[in-house]
Amino acid sequence: MTTHVEAHPGWDRRRLVYGDWSWLVRDGLDVIRLAFFGGTIAFAVQGRSTAVALTAASVVLLLARIVDLPRWFDFGLIMAMTLIAYGTALGLYGNWFYYDKVVHGLSPVGYVPVLYIALVRLGVVPDPGEAIRERRVARITGIFIVTLAVGMAVGAGYESVEWIEDKFGIDLLSRPTMFTVRGECRATAAELEAAQCARRVRERTFE
Repeated sequence: MTTHVEAHPGWDRRRLVYGDWSWLVRDGLDVIRLAFFGGTIAFAVQGRSTAVALTAASVVLLLARIVDLPRWFDFGLIMAMTLIAYGTALGLYGNWFYYDKVVHGLSPVGYVPVLYIALVRLGVVPDPGEAIRERRVARITGIFIVTLAVGMAVGAGYESVEWIEDKFGIDLLSRPTMFTVRGECRATAAELEAAQCARRVRERTFE
């Protein structure tokens, strides 16, 4: 005679890493997200003007949580928003010469794949999963090009705003225009890597 003892759901390694902790804090990413929100509130209470950028980034991260992004894409977006928003809030763009290069090199890898996912969910562009499953090389190539183009468009818009700020002295960032041109080149290279990264993740997910 054998008896079956049902295992009690505990805090094993998988649950610690992948989450489902509670309805409010799902996983470690939510802890980082809440810390981001806490910093935003702290800057706002101090009356700093840079709290505006942090607030906008907080809204983006909250929306990402609501729409339930895949974990790795969510992580990339959090890192990108942290680099961009806290770089402005802490004055890193002006105080550290190389910070602009770091942001333009790394942040597109985080947010560009998320932008493509948003377009997929809106029904504007094809789903990479279907193209990979059907092994449609032409469509996969088109998805790569669209992802790259979206990233370049966002990067160009970001650089245009920076140029306006530098030209008219509107914001805290005071860098020569040449930095803006170089920044766009770095962003383009990073967006190429982001498009390739999104394709590789999709291939592993839908194989």
